Amino acid sequence: MLHIWREPLRQLTNTPVAVDRSIDLDVSLPAHRLMPTALVAPDRHLVVTPVCTARTLAEGRPPVGIACAQQDVARVYPLPDDPERCLHDFLVTAADHARALAEQLAHQEASTQRFMELTSDEDNQP
Repeated sequence: MLHIWREPLRQLTNTPVAVDRSIDLDVSLPAHRLMPTALVAPDRHLVVTPVCTARTLAEGRPPVGIACAQQDVARVYPLPDDPERCLHDFLVTAADHARALAEQLAHQEASTQRFMELTSDEDNQP
């Protein structure tokens, strides 16, 4: 199942891709892992692994998909989707998230700086 994702992942990230068979991953996933196998692009901290939703056997087989995840971003794509399109979509989403986070941190830093300026002015007044 992951074999068709390996080459597109390597090409889009331009890094070597490893197979991780450990039970614990360094990222949170939005669904349960189907098996303890994942593709990992270590330089990009990107994990691709099969996942499924939990439900009873009476409801039939659970839907299965592929989760793409980084530290704060995760998405599940249906299995029949094109791996290259899904990975490209995920990388765009992760980049948008990183830009938004950078803007938020810059705003927080400016607010902290302004607070420090205001409080230091009050401390210097008689």
